Amino acid sequence: MVGTLKNPAHRVLLVGGGHAHIAALRALRQRPDTGLQITLVSRQVHTIYSGALPGYVAGHWPLKDTLIDVRALCSETGTHFLELDVTALDAAKKTVTCNDGSSLTFDTACIDVGTRTKDVGVAGSAGRAVSPIKPFGEFIPAWESFLERVRSGTSEGNVLILGAGLAGIELAAAIRHRLDAFPRSLKSHVTIADSAGSTSPRSSSALRTALHRALQKRRIDIMTSARLTDWDGTIARIEDGRALSCDFILNCAGTEPYEWISASGLSNKHGYIPVDIYLRHTDQPDIWAAGDAAQLPGDGSYRNGVHALRAGQVLAENLRRRSTGRHPAAYHPQSDYLKLVSLGDRSAVGEKWGLVMEGVILWHLKKWIDSGFLRG
Repeated sequence: MVGTLKNPAHRVLLVGGGHAHIAALRALRQRPDTGLQITLVSRQVHTIYSGALPGYVAGHWPLKDTLIDVRALCSETGTHFLELDVTALDAAKKTVTCNDGSSLTFDTACIDVGTRTKDVGVAGSAGRAVSPIKPFGEFIPAWESFLERVRSGTSEGNVLILGAGLAGIELAAAIRHRLDAFPRSLKSHVTIADSAGSTSPRSSSALRTALHRALQKRRIDIMTSARLTDWDGTIARIEDGRALSCDFILNCAGTEPYEWISASGLSNKHGYIPVDIYLRHTDQPDIWAAGDAAQLPGDGSYRNGVHALRAGQVLAENLRRRSTGRHPAAYHPQSDYLKLVSLGDRSAVGEKWGLVMEGVILWHLKKWIDSGFLRG
């Protein structure tokens, strides 16, 4: 089993329980004899699968069914699990510092800690802060608290989503569907606001058109060139003078890396870890990165769950190759892949090769894919 050798040849430290590390451990579970001593350190025992999050928000998935037990997965692969949060990294000394003050030493470290939502600088009031979508562990209790206020009648159920990317659109549709389950839902409003001049600018025009049509059908308003400047807990104000009633704001307006990465002394690109095609840091080959924290060669458009899972497969292979001194395998992310965007109800929009489709079958396909990953 991994990590049980008396004299391990190489100490591998996996920092974070992100999707790439989960995929890597599952691959190692199939062929565990790497001859490596592997430790995974994560702030949480369970990782929420991002693909299933909109289904949970819409009410299709119970929260427990969106969770992956990272500690159990580590146990299956002989990987030592530590429930800690890394707060610093010293690449020269090959150590990380954790939130309890302890230090861990490694020969090779791979970082897959994801990202966090950028702060919009508007705090809110009356104990109701603008809720970031990431980390997911912070969003869940805020969302549950809002639902309880809607149930009790102390909330109008008016929601503002900041950010009109695919994540913001998918969550807006999920929220609309969940609110429609309440008797007062026809009086509630769901609005997407984005400081840019268009929705989902990285998507094709065909996909944007389909999503815009789907949002209109679901009574979801879209505000572009709209930057939030103030929120008193009931009224949100936009920079150009517009105002709207809302008692829950969800921030999906972009992400940023964790500060300790920039403070580590590693060369970085705006806090992201630049890696080569082998997922190794471009200057420090003993530091690897995958998932949203990594900056792959190119324009940085590979930060999503699809690419993280595929990178995890390459990561597992390269851990095996590291143990035998073989040349690492290259990771070549797909430039085009099937994009599936759920629409709250049991429907989804899909796009590949420039073709856009919509329907119930795509929703069931997405659920089948998500369920498959959750089952491992």
